[in-house]
Order: sequence, then C-alpha cells, then structure tokens
Amino acid sequence: MLRTMRNDFKKYSWTLWLVILAFVGGFIVTDAFRGQSRSKNDLVYIGDAAINVAEFQKRLWDTLRNYKEQLKENFDRQMISRYNIPENVLQQLINTAIIRTEAKKLNIIASTGELKDKIIHHPNFQRDGRFIGIEGYELLLARERIDVIEYENDLKEQIVMEKFRNVVSSGLVIDKAALQDQFKNEKDKAELEYILLKPETVKDPITVSDSEVDAYYQDHKENFKSPERRAGSVVFLKSLDYKKEITVTDKEMRDFFKINISQYEEQGKTKISRIFLKYDEKNREEIYKKTETLQKELTKDNFAQKAKELSEDDKAKEGGDYGYFEWQDFTKQEKTFVDTLNQTEISTPIDTGVGFSILFIAEKAEAKQQEFDKVKPFIKSSLEREKLDQLMENKINDIYQTLRKEPNIKEKAGKMGYKVMETGLVFSSEGIKGVDEQGYITRHMFGLKEKQVGSPVRTQSGVAIVQLLQVQKPEQEPLEKIREKVKDEVLRGKKIQRLLLEGRTITAELNGLKDDKALEKYLKDKSLASETTPYTRGNKLGPLPVKKGLDDFIFSQPEKRYSDPIDLKEAVALVKLTGKTITGPAEFEKEKEKYYTQKLAEMQNNYFGSYIYNKRETYNVQINQELFQTVKAQTIQRFN
Repeated sequence: MLRTMRNDFKKYSWTLWLVILAFVGGFIVTDAFRGQSRSKNDLVYIGDAAINVAEFQKRLWDTLRNYKEQLKENFDRQMISRYNIPENVLQQLINTAIIRTEAKKLNIIASTGELKDKIIHHPNFQRDGRFIGIEGYELLLARERIDVIEYENDLKEQIVMEKFRNVVSSGLVIDKAALQDQFKNEKDKAELEYILLKPETVKDPITVSDSEVDAYYQDHKENFKSPERRAGSVVFLKSLDYKKEITVTDKEMRDFFKINISQYEEQGKTKISRIFLKYDEKNREEIYKKTETLQKELTKDNFAQKAKELSEDDKAKEGGDYGYFEWQDFTKQEKTFVDTLNQTEISTPIDTGVGFSILFIAEKAEAKQQEFDKVKPFIKSSLEREKLDQLMENKINDIYQTLRKEPNIKEKAGKMGYKVMETGLVFSSEGIKGVDEQGYITRHMFGLKEKQVGSPVRTQSGVAIVQLLQVQKPEQEPLEKIREKVKDEVLRGKKIQRLLLEGRTITAELNGLKDDKALEKYLKDKSLASETTPYTRGNKLGPLPVKKGLDDFIFSQPEKRYSDPIDLKEAVALVKLTGKTITGPAEFEKEKEKYYTQKLAEMQNNYFGSYIYNKRETYNVQINQELFQTVKAQTIQRFN
C-alpha cells in the first residue's frame, strides 16, 4: 500500500487528462519575450497567467525522478531527449493553466466537503472498510514523505478538473448498438494454431503469358499507381559547421564539476536483506516480542534461512534479499537504520506502521569522489555538445521566426546568408543524402500544406526548416513500365492457387493424425511450422494483411480441427481453433453498465483532449525559449 501511496501522489500531480494531453503536435518554440518587459523568473505566459521557472523545474525534476524509479538503469540521457520529456512537461503545465483558467470562468471550485469526501473514500486511507481517521491519514502521508498541504492542493485541482471535464463532455453518449458491436469485438476471443503455406516454397515452374499480364493489369489498375511524392525547399544547418564557434573554458569545466560533483562519484553500494513480520492492532505487542527474540538469534550466516522460514514479504523466498536497489522503497525509518549500520551488522526491530522489520547489511561500500582531471574530458565533451545543441536551436529558431510566413523562403534565406536546397520530388521518409539519411525532413514535409513553412526539424547531423512547394498526387503507372511487377503478381496469384489445392490435401491429412507426436513428425517431414496466437475480432494472422470475413470464418470453425485453406493474398493459412469465447446478448446485458461507463470515459477523455488542444489557439502562449533551454539543461545536468 505504501508504494501505491507514492505512485498515487505522483499521479495526482499530473492528473489523468494531462497525461492524455501529451500532444503529438510538436513543441512550438517561440521567442515572443524578445524585446518585452517580463519577469526574469517567468518562463511562459498563457494569456494573463504565467508559469515560473521554479514550477517548471520542480515538475521536470519530479518527472525525471519518476521515470528513473520506474526504469532504473534503462533510463538515460538519450531517452530524455528522444521522448522530449522537458518539452512535454512544459506543454502539460500550459494545458493545466488553460484548464484552470477555463474552470475559473465557470466558477468551478473544489469545496471542503468534496475534498473531505475524496480523502475519506480513498482506498489507501481505508482499513477494514472504514476511514483510518485524521491522525492515521496524516501519519501515513508523513511516512511516505508527502506534504499534507501539497497533497490536498493536488486533490483539489484534480476535483476541479474532473468537474470541468464533466461540464465539457457531459453531452456525449454512445449508441447501444454501436456499444454492443464494440463489446463483441473486444470480448470475443480465440486461441489459434495456424500453418502458413508461402508462395516462395512452390518450386515447380509456372508460366505466365503476356495476355494474362495484360488482363490482370486491366482488372487491377487501382493497384498500380505511383505513391504520392512531394518537393520542398530546405534550409539546413549542419552541426559540425558551427562546432568551431563553441569554446569551453577551464573555469566552466571546474564550475560544472563543483556544481555537479555528486555525478562524479564512484558509486557506493549497499546490499540489504530483510525479515518482515506483519502485525495488527490486536497482536502488535506479541509480534514485537517475537521479533525482538528473533533478532538476538540472527547472524550473518543464518539470516537468509530465517528469512525464508519466517519473513512475510515478497522477498521471503529469496532469503529476504532486496539487492542493491529495491530496498530504496523501504520506509523512512528503515532507511535511517541503513545509514547508521555497517557491513554485516543486523538492526534491532524497526516499526514500519504495519509490521516489524529486521535489516541485515550484506554489503556496504562508501562512494569515492573522482578527481577533476580524470573526468575533465567527459565534462568538456558534455558541455560542448550542450552548447552546440543550444546554439543550433537558437539559430534555427531565429531563422524560423523570420521565414515562417514567407510565400517562398529561398530569396529571404539567401539575403540572410543561408543556402536553400531543393529536395526534388521525394517519397515520405525518403532520406536526403548528406543531410538527413533517416528521412526526418521528408516525413515532416508530408504533414504540411502547400507553401507552408514547417517548424524546425532536428536530424542526426543538424537542424532544418522545410517549406512544401509541390505535391504530386498518385498517378496511374503505364503497363510497359511495370510489366515485370505485374507479371510477378500474376505469378504469385498462380502459386497461391496451387497452394490452395495443396492445402486441401494437407488439411485432410492433418485431421486424420492420431496424436501430437504424429502431428510433430508430419510437420517435420513436410518442412512446415505451426504457430500459436490469441485472436480477437479485427486481428490478422502474423504479418499478413487483414482479410474481410476472417473473423466470421475463424469463430465459426469447429474446435481441434484444421480448417479449409484460407487465401490471405500473400500466403495460404490452415487454421485450427483450440479454444474460443463468444459473447452473446446475455453477456452484454450483464456487463453493459460497467462497459458503457468505461467506454464513455474513454470517449470523454479523447473529446476533452481535443477540446483543450483547440482552446490553446485562443490563448496567446508565449515561451521564453532561451530561458527554457537554460533551465532544461541545468535540470538534466543536475539530475544526471
């Protein structure tokens, strides 16, 4: 419950809808503060509201810490950048401010009664179906190092947002027939075994005549259209070209080392084992005496065995071993003992509020500070990279602010001293040699309207701005140009037909086998492989395309027998149903109310997300980009 308490507290500070509102629309950078008189501590203005540096820094720090607790060593600096965590945190704060402002316009508040009701009915504050009382509530928060006022303010904000969300989305309803179809699609399940017969396994020669190619092309012209292509203009700044503008002084490195000295420690290691005995109000004294007696019997040699025999927590089977990290979730009292004990020492009984624990320090090595000269190359590289990233971001944002409304960026960019390259007609995600091999720029271009200048794009080698100039719609490809391609499709179709005939024979033979051993031998002799998969309506088999009518076919099959061959265009499948659950009107009526509530909540969340996203356009959101980059870099450096 204690871990749940911590997770709940973190969740409340985000709220459900702000998680949903982590928009994919990108981080809109502006330099609207330039030349304006603004507070040096204000990071963003949303109309008359402001987000200050401290608020953003705290939220970002909490978010990074939450990620670290969840992902542990898998969470690194690259992940912070890859998922734009600082940018998303700022966007969520902006969304919160907008929701707060909109709710205030409607005089939506959280009353004392509503807050009280929220607390006393929260499952974390219940014992034997009753509220644990004010004293118990405050004690539980204190044990989890959660400030009562901060917690209740977050709950109030959650109440306001729930009420505002309900006002915005109160008119939404779901049609009963549509709900029943959705219920059936989600709840009908099957367990399948299937065998795929693939065209490439057909080795016998098959001829394809010119007349067959001509006929197939005429009947399937829609399948032979060229993909859409687009052309644009690109201003590209290569990072390496600006590296010479970056200098890192010895003083900067030493200052950075002093500020972040804790980063450059050879990490200490503490390995903990625990024996935990639960108590309730009736047997607390009895369990305490039992724990006290046990503690006197414990040694470093018998601790693990005693933990296996007596401990009542999740690690009992492992001899109470919490390793080097998991003990960080212990209570504050337990961690205080960890700090005071030396290697191989065993603690006295510790009262956690729900049980008594005894800790054994299996290993303890103090952290060692690294010398500056040893880590200097790493600090220099890190500072150079950050300075270069910020320089590139500032430059491209300056260019974007100038070019964003230009009908043709080429002339204006030229006057600014930047070259503009033409992409020519390209496909989505097609790489640009020497500029963007991964296709970030072309993917971005396929999201623009003609003449639109897109927001800055970061590639692996630099930053860019792209303007869409031309859209070439899909066109019918002439037969003579793609004759070989059409011929290959005709050939594949003939192979599929042959496999359908062969599949009928295989199905009959499979269904005639006596047992699993015979099946295994048959598959081996035929060089066939059987796969297993769960299946719900709307699914597909493996990597193959969705086939119309496949759902009805699968759910109508008798169990434990292979089906007639199914043509899935790219292969032929033989399917055996090993089990199924099919819902009917009775199951729907039984779960209808609960299911309706669930699906309505999902619909409301989606609608509310769109509502807030559109509301943003009515607010004059101004971001101090330079300050944002500075605070972002400082927080990440400190975190790492």
